[in-house]
Amino acid sequence: MRDDLAACLTSLERHGGPGVEMVVVDNASTDGSADQVARTQPGAMLVRNPENEGFARACNRGAGAAIAPYLL
Repeated sequence: MRDDLAACLTSLERHGGPGVEMVVVDNASTDGSADQVARTQPGAMLVRNPENEGFARACNRGAGAAIAPYLL
């Protein structure tokens, strides 16, 4: 999953254009994904949940942290 996330963020960064905001919510993963995002994607906002709160809560947390007018 960590490699898929890295590829996705790299693609968004490359093809997203101006005004694209990347928000990544790490739901207490154990594979080093959050650290990799912090290291390799300084433009992404990283939200680290201390425990796995479930998919819906993590999505809502990311949406709440975003400031862009549209959400994908």
